Amino acid sequence: MLFCHPESEAKAARHRGLAKQKGVSGLPGIAFFDESGEVILQIPPSEHSLAQFAQYERRARQLLAWREAAQRGDPRAAAELLIAQLEERQLPREAAEKRREALRDESADERARLDALLLDLRIGEQLAAVHNDLEARRRLGEQFLKMLRGGTRPSPRVSRGLWFVIMEHCEATADVNGFVVGLDGLRGDVARTAGGAAWGTRMIADYEQKLARLRTATGGGR
Repeated sequence: MLFCHPESEAKAARHRGLAKQKGVSGLPGIAFFDESGEVILQIPPSEHSLAQFAQYERRARQLLAWREAAQRGDPRAAAELLIAQLEERQLPREAAEKRREALRDESADERARLDALLLDLRIGEQLAAVHNDLEARRRLGEQFLKMLRGGTRPSPRVSRGLWFVIMEHCEATADVNGFVVGLDGLRGDVARTAGGAAWGTRMIADYEQKLARLRTATGGGR
């Protein structure tokens, strides 16, 4: 289903309010529905090529196929569907954890993937809770850095806020090595999401300058 831009002067208003009802926000956005009107896949607002649209369509069809197979009792399809829905950020944490409890016979790869994706959700919740509190963000950054150093890692698609609060903590405590951990994580996120756009290059350059100042202030740091 395609929504016209509100400035397109389209006369028909048959589906007025449907985007809001289905949680579709921003333009241009894409959403795929099943025949009952349930959103199968929603693509965040951005510019989309025809090749990308075809890729999104294949993804939506795969999600439908997994759902149908899961309904027939296929444990692999149930796990793949849950993983994909978490990757597409379609489920809140509590609902996802309940779905996971109902899974049967997770493979080792499925277990690791689900652990990382559910960790992503918990990290997102924690970041949202301290959004406007600098000291709380720094404490959370310390907690996240300890988590990473202990060997627990989120998925590559975790909120970049994870890397921001780690670097805020490390800048405040003059921890050069920890700042490098955060900056390396941010580089990976920007490489995945920015597509070479100028904003990504500027963001990394800003944090590289902060790292240089931190090294100077600490005589090379630790």
